[in-house]
Amino acid sequence: MSRLLKTVVAGLAAAMIAGSALAQAAPAPSPRQVELARRYVVAMNMDQSFEGMMKSMLPIVQSQMRDAEKLTPEQHEVLAKITLDASRRMMSKMMAKMPVLLAEVFTEQELEGLVNFYESPIGQSLIAKSPQLSAKMAPLMPELMSEMRTEMMSRICELVACPASPGTVEVKPKPS
Repeated sequence: MSRLLKTVVAGLAAAMIAGSALAQAAPAPSPRQVELARRYVVAMNMDQSFEGMMKSMLPIVQSQMRDAEKLTPEQHEVLAKITLDASRRMMSKMMAKMPVLLAEVFTEQELEGLVNFYESPIGQSLIAKSPQLSAKMAPLMPELMSEMRTEMMSRICELVACPASPGTVEVKPKPS
């Protein structure tokens, strides 16, 4: 059943990507929009926020990998280092592209509002306290994810026959 769930999730992700690719191209952002977007990225401390998020989620990723792959403590440590390193490199590349992406999505007025808020004391307080909130939320994720998987499988099995062994799927006819 988990194979079926993975297939459904992968299909949904592909549909979302295809849908975004079909969206009309927005006009090129103005230099002012790009500058505001850069200020927003700086005010948000996006690179540091991502680092904190990755570190807070790492124990969850590691525990799932340890159970699934029966990793030794040494392999577990290597996995953590590689995951953080790869994530940092990916984030660095994303951060270089972020201002233009933001400027393509948000209007100049929206960017001004975001910058004004996040450069303010209250905005900076929100950013500073976000890691604390993430740390409080992280322990909730395994239970919530388990509940979500159970609900998704139940809903999927209402529409298709869920075989005892993965590999075959029988579509149930819709009730009249």
